[in-house]
Amino acid sequence: MTDWQATLLTLLQTHFPLCRRPFAALAEQLTCSEDEVLDECRRLQFESIIRRIGATFDARRLGYHSTLVGAEAATDKLEGLVAELKTLPGVSHCYERRHALNVWFTLNAVSLADIETLLAGLKHKYQLSRLVNLPAVKLYKLNAIFTNVRDAVSKETSAPQTLAVTKPMFNDEQKQLVRLLQEDMTIQSDFFAPVAEALNWPSGTVLRQIDVWRRKGVIRRFGATVRHHKLGWQANAMVVFAVKAKSIDRAGMALASLSEVSHCYQRATALDWPYNLYAMMHAADEGDLGAIIKQAVDAVGSQVCFEVLPTTAEYIKTTAKFFLEPDK
Repeated sequence: MTDWQATLLTLLQTHFPLCRRPFAALAEQLTCSEDEVLDECRRLQFESIIRRIGATFDARRLGYHSTLVGAEAATDKLEGLVAELKTLPGVSHCYERRHALNVWFTLNAVSLADIETLLAGLKHKYQLSRLVNLPAVKLYKLNAIFTNVRDAVSKETSAPQTLAVTKPMFNDEQKQLVRLLQEDMTIQSDFFAPVAEALNWPSGTVLRQIDVWRRKGVIRRFGATVRHHKLGWQANAMVVFAVKAKSIDRAGMALASLSEVSHCYQRATALDWPYNLYAMMHAADEGDLGAIIKQAVDAVGSQVCFEVLPTTAEYIKTTAKFFLEPDK
């Protein structure tokens, strides 16, 4: 990947222009033609480096509850469990990890009761030996930006953010806009035209609504999501720590400051699962990953209890889907 291509890929993830012709705006920054940018973006999409271009929404600001679930699934139940999870719009990520709790997935739902009911059903249906429900309490970092493996994943950090579900009001047209923006949008010059046509809105109205949602945090990020494995990031692991309450903010910010950490959350604990601080770490290979994990452990404190859960398979990685359930 050339420097020009790497710069474009970074801009697509971090500074996607919210205007009628975003690829022309990118071309102006890169001193090239709009067609060159469009051709490169289509190549990146064709080669599956770009997963999608669109909005990533904050589930809680849409009124949804979110959680991370770890499950212990027997080998003969694993395929059926994963197949069912793929049918659920509230599941956006699912991985197999090298641990007794071997299946991990994220889940969004309109109520805590819906989450509990769904998890109870899955536990019974697939005879899961163990299942832990670990909602996030505080966010220290969420910034999975990838280019070449020689570059850092993400250097940006922010102040800790306590997480709470809000009860916003969205009209039917706004809900439809969410549905359209959460899909993979077509790469074309007049980028927002299909969305505007579907809503029978002027493009300017679509862009203003996106801008309002972005400033209010309803949209976490607008831009490209990439397949980091295609860029050389071949190893990753979720590392979980059991940290004393008085030390967790210091530890969380220490982990968030590491460029190889893309996600860092404080989460609730569960029975026989004392871990309350979670970090996703990425590296070119297992050797580099081991060094990064050692650095992270040193940053948190070597006396802290921790476990490493390497990713062994990716089953689901997509954007969460909202406003697909029938209105009650």
